[in-house]
Amino acid sequence: MEERERTSKAARLAYDKAVKAAKQRNGKRSSGTLASRSGVRSAVTSRNAPVAANGLSATAQSVFPAYRAFIKSRNPRLTESQASDITWAVLRYSEALDTDPRLVIALIIAESDFNPNSTSRSGAMGLGQLMPGTAQDIATKTGLQNPYDPVQNIAGSVWLLRSHLDKYSGGKAMNDLKWNHISLALAAYNAGPGAVKKYKGIPPYRETQNYVRKINSIYRQLCGETG
Repeated sequence: MEERERTSKAARLAYDKAVKAAKQRNGKRSSGTLASRSGVRSAVTSRNAPVAANGLSATAQSVFPAYRAFIKSRNPRLTESQASDITWAVLRYSEALDTDPRLVIALIIAESDFNPNSTSRSGAMGLGQLMPGTAQDIATKTGLQNPYDPVQNIAGSVWLLRSHLDKYSGGKAMNDLKWNHISLALAAYNAGPGAVKKYKGIPPYRETQNYVRKINSIYRQLCGETG
């Protein structure tokens, strides 16, 4: 078995184990309740939709081909296996953590445009461009061992994004979020929550301002909004 397959499988098993445990405890995101950073992954939204052996609900399975085709169109160099793994991870972890997969896709487009080997000048790694310190901090919470493994990176990136959404929305469900909540979460993902706290909003950094604007624009397009 290839190293990528071993690490991807390990990340899936670790994540699914945590999700299963959370469901057994009837863990459910409560609107207006701030989930702690250590508890975000466990605070999964209960779903009545049937879940297949691969961990995807019927809804996620139905959109899987379209998502995979879109992701492959963004980076034609991806193998079919890579495109499938990335699609699976986006849908699986977004669903488990009550995050719109279209927002996750918009974030990845802005960060790496689906290049799993991307490395920034500052050392950010993989699809979601996780910084080394951040990757280390969330390793025990997400099963992240190799930031360049697509599945593991997405698990960490979605967890980080959801934790920021929780922080700035007071733990609201995805359907209850306002654009301000999303914008602040994206700003924190890019510049860090310390900068957002310092400026009491989106920091006046050109990079962060453009980053938030770009992802919101892509997200609106993916949601079918033109305005």
